[in-house]
Amino acid sequence: MKKNSLLLLVILFYSCSSEDEPSNQILGSWQYQGITEFTEWGEAFERDPATCTENSMITFNNNGNFKSVEYTVDVGTGDCIINEAATSDDLQWEEISDGTYKIFSAGVGTEYEISFPDNRTMWMISGGAYTRDGISYKHKASIYKKI
Repeated sequence: MKKNSLLLLVILFYSCSSEDEPSNQILGSWQYQGITEFTEWGEAFERDPATCTENSMITFNNNGNFKSVEYTVDVGTGDCIINEAATSDDLQWEEISDGTYKIFSAGVGTEYEISFPDNRTMWMISGGAYTRDGISYKHKASIYKKI
């Protein structure tokens, strides 16, 4: 009886394997959480999202397309509204190598290093070294949570 129970458990484990999960971890919808900036000496500074940008999201489809919807504050009413200038549904993505993606529109692209500290968090690392408020940063990561 023990052997049959063990065999049943093994069969159930493999039948619920990664086939049910997307083949590429980037696929799906992600909501913006803020930015983490990394200094030249290894410190990390988390920056909360600006008002309304916490509503911003991106959705990566398995056909190589993705949509970005960004929000901003309407200066007249104070309401959160879609930032039409920064929102697009004709963007494309491709995986260049493991963890490096190219995101582009109309042939103009930017490469991002994408990392997934866990199954629900995506870090989109961009830019090179820069200085802000007298602090030297190596790069920054836009943080997203899977929704």
